Amino acid sequence: MKINLFKHSTIFRHVLSTSVAIVLSVVVSSCANLGNALNQKGITTSDLDKPNTVVYLTRHAEKQPTKIKDPELSAKGEETAKRLATYLQNSHLDVIYSTPFKRTRNTAKAVASQQDKDITELFLPAHEMARLITDMHSGQTILVVGHSNTTPALITQLGVSDKIEIAEDQFGELFIVTLNKGSVVSFKRVAY
Repeated sequence: MKINLFKHSTIFRHVLSTSVAIVLSVVVSSCANLGNALNQKGITTSDLDKPNTVVYLTRHAEKQPTKIKDPELSAKGEETAKRLATYLQNSHLDVIYSTPFKRTRNTAKAVASQQDKDITELFLPAHEMARLITDMHSGQTILVVGHSNTTPALITQLGVSDKIEIAEDQFGELFIVTLNKGSVVSFKRVAY
């Protein structure tokens, strides 16, 4: 049976326009429901446009075996620092933080040189450093070079629930915390 669309075009247009109207009504209703659900959780639609804050954290590289309080990196530590720079070469860091010790500064130095960034030296308690990151660096990408005790403490203060421990002989690990509006979106641990 052949159907003449011209003969039935009024019926066809009516069915088509009714179908489109129903689909649009469902879409608009769903968007309104999504907006209400987000608002109940304290998230506004403008928050959805905010970029994530990415925080790279690492312990300093291997230090020279010495009894002095502020040792340099060993040859192996220099290689570890270069691997960190290679790993982060496409990260486009906004700021690099280091504690005021040779081993942390020298770990960050290759990254800073590669990305043409200064190293900002700070030695704050973990809760203050976390507040600085969330308050001052929203939407930015940050590297923090610390120690076997300060790095896990800062990760915890940023909101990561995983228990992190760094052994005295453990080097070359990067912890990546992604935040949005101060809340953890993702966390991963990688070797470099």
